[in-house]
Amino acid sequence: MRERCGLRHSDDSICGVSLTSSATRRSRKIGQLHTDKCLGIINGKGHELSYAPGVVEYIQEKGYSEHFGARPMLNAAMCVLGDPVAEQMLINGGRPVRGIIKHDRRSKKCSLEVAA
Repeated sequence: MRERCGLRHSDDSICGVSLTSSATRRSRKIGQLHTDKCLGIINGKGHELSYAPGVVEYIQEKGYSEHFGARPMLNAAMCVLGDPVAEQMLINGGRPVRGIIKHDRRSKKCSLEVAA
């Protein structure tokens, strides 16, 4: 079953490399590239966001597929970063969002800590 995202993802693909356990460094780099790319798209729309280090690992975990490799990682990055932004925009009347996206390992979710 496929999850729905608050923001639409970019159809660009950085890499379609199939990842194995021996390619974890490459996986980390791909996850970092996708996360930075998505954050650039979101910040380009007037938001001021950053993310905590645990977010990249969460995106890697959520976006890697045995069947498709790293291809779904870009969509996972846009969902993980975009959903908290979309929720906050609904709360604040559509104004740009400022803050940091953090990952909670216990709940296995990302949330937005809004800057004052």
